[in-house]
Amino acid sequence: MLTALNIITPEKRSFFSNLLSVIRGNTIKVQHLYFDSVALKSITYTQNKKKINWNAIDKFTKEQRTKLLCCENMILPKDKGYRRYESFELNSRLCTNLALYLLKNISHSENLTVGLIDDNALYDELGFRLVDFTDKVYVFTKKHDAYIPVTERLLDEKGAVITVTKNLGKLKFCDLVIAPELIKMKLPLSENALVLTSQKPVVETDALTLYNYYFDLPKKYLSVKPDYLDDMYFASALYSLLKIYKLGSFVPRLCSGNNDIHTPSSLCNVLKKQ
Repeated sequence: MLTALNIITPEKRSFFSNLLSVIRGNTIKVQHLYFDSVALKSITYTQNKKKINWNAIDKFTKEQRTKLLCCENMILPKDKGYRRYESFELNSRLCTNLALYLLKNISHSENLTVGLIDDNALYDELGFRLVDFTDKVYVFTKKHDAYIPVTERLLDEKGAVITVTKNLGKLKFCDLVIAPELIKMKLPLSENALVLTSQKPVVETDALTLYNYYFDLPKKYLSVKPDYLDDMYFASALYSLLKIYKLGSFVPRLCSGNNDIHTPSSLCNVLKKQ
């Protein structure tokens, strides 16, 4: 079961309305929502007094307090074991889906140089698929040995070769860079490159970098989603906590970075200019 929490602080009203609210005290409303394999407990806490009674909330969150679905700006008492659920697993999948979609839909993709940043060799299957579109593929990884079976398989099955390296300097030659995991350092990118990643990089990049992905969440899941939760945040919980992996088959309808919003079509145009 998923557990979500919303804390409401009523707006200032008349003196008597506020006095009545204080007398009534804080209130808790709990809803149970179900659809197929999705079960969700939605807790709405109305804060009429200055202090939140977390002990009262504890009765309903229980062991779910360590993976609580809530708004990003909610301040949780970590000393009581509360943690906001957050996962970028779905974003990583959407990032790679979009990359493959773009390469498939660009007529001159064979002329593009593609870089895959895969420090821990978790995306070797993606490296295997990239050669279907271009023979200029660099894989940047700290675990070179883990890619040996992939390079051998590529040669046997497709007669193709990829360059596996630790030298990030070769990123400056890449038109499209795929980084399914968090980018933690400054990368030597071409200013004309397109970077698809799963989270906002720790260090600002010099290229067009996108890390938020959006698709239309099926209505059956919207029926159990509380209004106070973002659609894609809720989708990430369905994907990672409830293992609804079919949500990882979508190609994003929109994607964004700091100041940019793009569609797959507009990104195809970006890469066509490379």
